Amino acid sequence: MDGIKYRKASSKRLLRAFQIANMQAVNAIPTSRTIVATWIYDMFTHFELEVIEEIRHAKSKISILFDR
Repeated sequence: MDGIKYRKASSKRLLRAFQIANMQAVNAIPTSRTIVATWIYDMFTHFELEVIEEIRHAKSKISILFDR
């Protein structure tokens, strides 16, 4: 969402901004870009069958695009 790269989501500056805003939020910030990729893959595998069923029973056409 918003085109934020993995490495930006785990940046030290973002972590510092969250520390200033909310110390409890710091624990939710990924420490490396591979963690973000793992979260995405895990969520995909967890919800894959549900997504397929939702698409299969959609009442209209659905277009899906992926950026690399």
